[in-house]
Amino acid sequence: MPDHPPPSNHPRRRRNTLRWLIYFVLVVWTADYFLMHPASITHEDLPPTPPELKELTDRLSRHVHTLASPELKGRQSGTAGNRAAEKYLLNAFAELKLSTPASQQRRTQEVDPAIGNNVFSALAPIHPSRPWIVLGAHFDHLGDHDGELFLGADDNASSVAVLLETARRLQQGPALQRFNVLLVGFNSEEPPHFLTHLMGSNQFMMRIKEVGIARTDIQLAVIMDLMGGVSWQPLQDTLFAVGSEKTAVLETLIPKIRVPGLDVRRLGIHMVESVPGNGQTPFSDYDTFRNRGIPFLFLSSGRTPHYHRSTDTSEKLHYARMARSVLWLTEWVRAVDALPVPMTFQKDRENLRQDFDSIYPLVREAARWPGKIAKTSWVSLYKLNRDQTRLEDIQVKLQSQTPLDADDRRALSLAFIRLQCLLGDMGLCFLLPGF
Repeated sequence: MPDHPPPSNHPRRRRNTLRWLIYFVLVVWTADYFLMHPASITHEDLPPTPPELKELTDRLSRHVHTLASPELKGRQSGTAGNRAAEKYLLNAFAELKLSTPASQQRRTQEVDPAIGNNVFSALAPIHPSRPWIVLGAHFDHLGDHDGELFLGADDNASSVAVLLETARRLQQGPALQRFNVLLVGFNSEEPPHFLTHLMGSNQFMMRIKEVGIARTDIQLAVIMDLMGGVSWQPLQDTLFAVGSEKTAVLETLIPKIRVPGLDVRRLGIHMVESVPGNGQTPFSDYDTFRNRGIPFLFLSSGRTPHYHRSTDTSEKLHYARMARSVLWLTEWVRAVDALPVPMTFQKDRENLRQDFDSIYPLVREAARWPGKIAKTSWVSLYKLNRDQTRLEDIQVKLQSQTPLDADDRRALSLAFIRLQCLLGDMGLCFLLPGF
């Protein structure tokens, strides 16, 4: 009989290898789930409000709780709740004894009969020969959808509250010397009007004469959106100041204003808007001013998992950071008023080094298991670590003073969009082309 070779043990080895691999994955998953908690934070984890901020945070909270109350049903454009929010702003402006540049003491501008009005008032007194700074935030939200209320506390009652309290401090403090200031509550920023001609901020600029000022008299617009949310520890004290790179004198002014406990990070608007597979996508009411070559600053604390969800409610906001944002914005406007040089808008200007300085520490933190954002998967961690490697290559270039190129710009943009997707719990955006 011929000799038969001994049976191969390769299949057994493969089975053992597969078994150990499965054990390893289960152990890692268990450790990740039970031991490696993400660096999440909620309003319940925040430190107590400092006594010196208590009065201001109480006022901010009252504004938000009123605007985002179930009685207003989410302030959707064209609804009774939206009209109630409009009336609330008008009463607040009157309580602050603000003025108006419009004829016949008008403080509203109709967007469309089926939508409602923009609301505006100005710091008093108005000086007819002076140019204007616009401080604005939209006050509408998504409303009632099949019985589910989207109340919009962070989006965007938080910004309206900051707008009102900044107006209070500017009106009650020393008078500005060079500028008038117009406070605007924009309507119809949310879908289905977003980026259409019926978006409140677009109508505001298209028919600016109805407000009583000339388009050419607006020299700066400061727009706020999502000013109160908190979900990740590394960003709990952060306010993003976006778009100042288009106006060099504003960019250099931002770090000169310091408020203890507030971390203001400068960021290029292209970092926020560059969506893979979709090009540049504007995010808020600043777009209508940028399109007309007006210097602008977009302020936001960023998205959270409650963005455009029914869980965006008043008790979840970071009111102490909102109060510090009021203090910062008030002093920043005063610093703009004291600028010795004009503000010049440069459409194509970018500052990639500044973007790197703001983005790299966040990517480095999010790529670590202990510092990860909630619901970050292993795939996302892998991609974040890849982002970190790319950004480390950029760091080498910056240290050697080598100019950054289009690939570096794209790497920065992808890294920040990935962070936004994770922070907003929008995992599907990882499926976009090029991501």
